[in-house]
Amino acid sequence: MSTQFALIGHSGAGKTSCLKQLGFSPNKADMDNALGTKQRPSLSRLREWFSDPDTPVLVAASIHGPFQDWFEDIKLAGVAKLIYLCKPKEQIAEHVRDRCIQDQETTLNTYDALDVIFRVFAKYVIYCATKDVATVGSEVSRIIYNAK
Repeated sequence: MSTQFALIGHSGAGKTSCLKQLGFSPNKADMDNALGTKQRPSLSRLREWFSDPDTPVLVAASIHGPFQDWFEDIKLAGVAKLIYLCKPKEQIAEHVRDRCIQDQETTLNTYDALDVIFRVFAKYVIYCATKDVATVGSEVSRIIYNAK
């Protein structure tokens, strides 16, 4: 199995945009789309997905449920190197402003806790505040290339 990478970050950080920029289909590379779930997949299901030859080397991971446990499971399983796309809370708020109030509140209320967890578990952090998707994509490409 080749080294797998998973983009992590808050809702609206640009994970799917980065996948598209790099030519990956969200149907195969976005966890929710590829696994057909809006719930937390089991660790065995994630391992199966990452070991599938059709799974791209780069995916976007979503979190569902108790997020610290989820990241501990991913890290302990060694299924992917995590790349945190870090965007400031103000930019995330702008991105989610058209969503229902409950989704906005959940995203913003969990921002600080998730930021800490993302930083603890990510092998790489890309600061996206002043970067366009092409620049972020180039940085992700360099990480993948240099890790091989």
